[in-house]
Amino acid sequence: MNTPAQKLAVQLAISHQGNTSPNPSVGAVIVKNGQIIGQGATEPAGGKHAEIVAIESCSIDIAGSDMYVTLEPCCHQGKTGPCTEAIIQSGILNIFVGYTDPNPLVSGQGVVKLKEAGIKVAKWDDETECTKLYEGFRKYIATKQPFVTAKFAMSLDGKICTRSGDSKWISGPESRSLVHDIRRKSDAILTGIGTVLADNPSLTARDYTDKPWTDRQPTRIITDSKLQMEHNPNLQILNQVGHTIIATTTQPPITPISDSVTVRTFTPDNNDRVDLSLLLNELGKLGYVHVLVEGGSTLLGSLFDQNLVDKVLAFISPIIIGGDDAKSPIGGSGVEFISESLHLKKTEVSYSGNDILVTGYIN
Repeated sequence: MNTPAQKLAVQLAISHQGNTSPNPSVGAVIVKNGQIIGQGATEPAGGKHAEIVAIESCSIDIAGSDMYVTLEPCCHQGKTGPCTEAIIQSGILNIFVGYTDPNPLVSGQGVVKLKEAGIKVAKWDDETECTKLYEGFRKYIATKQPFVTAKFAMSLDGKICTRSGDSKWISGPESRSLVHDIRRKSDAILTGIGTVLADNPSLTARDYTDKPWTDRQPTRIITDSKLQMEHNPNLQILNQVGHTIIATTTQPPITPISDSVTVRTFTPDNNDRVDLSLLLNELGKLGYVHVLVEGGSTLLGSLFDQNLVDKVLAFISPIIIGGDDAKSPIGGSGVEFISESLHLKKTEVSYSGNDILVTGYIN
């Protein structure tokens, strides 16, 4: 069981997810004589790291104190100086680290520098929360590709809409509220032109009053091979706060679609659609670490067929839709035999209102 300081550090890191990429969101808490005297979270890329924010937040002398931090302090010069040097200069005596930084520029070296300076370093007894915190950063550092989470809502009989295409709403209000929180913590939301034309979504992260957050919105990314959005200027997604990227296989229009829209051209795949692997490579180069997929069966099917999904969030509503023509969440080619089916790992099952949420990992 983690201490109150460790729990607060995790909460701080979670509260800043979606604001720090490509840097990881870190939480740091400073304790002296059993009292919390400072705390901080990572600022947006280029800003101060959590350890520095926590040190500067202290109003009393921190010499002899303890620091609890969710990720190993950095020891290299980037856009900001090494956190290890600031910690050493502060007089902190003990550091409790939640997770070893997977970045090769750190990867245990931060701990070594702190120990060489006489600071005692220990790992948290329970690393579960920190392991989840940095699942995306871990993949990004290793592959330079974003961590892809596929989210879908379906009925108990596996349908994402009725035979007429109606899908509002399959999941309950609690699930939809949770999805807005997940969106807010994501760097981007990926969907396809079919979903955009059929549902006309806004794809914004909204608060409990259903108003879009104004401080930050995840980038909306639309796969639109034939650039159909150019001829649909009244779509909600084109008139929302935040930025939209349209991925297409055609040349960008001479006249911009909107000031908040960027059109990027990609080489088509064998089906004459946007090559999703190339798209994810490009998103990685742009610094997107967490991508949430909220597409229809075509986009999700392509992603699963190409093994491009890392995590699944399946909301199952206790309703029956039926109908041979009602779509299921995952299209594409699929597998021929049950023995070839995809088995999720580290699965968790929870309730979201009346819905069931199944969470699992591919790799």
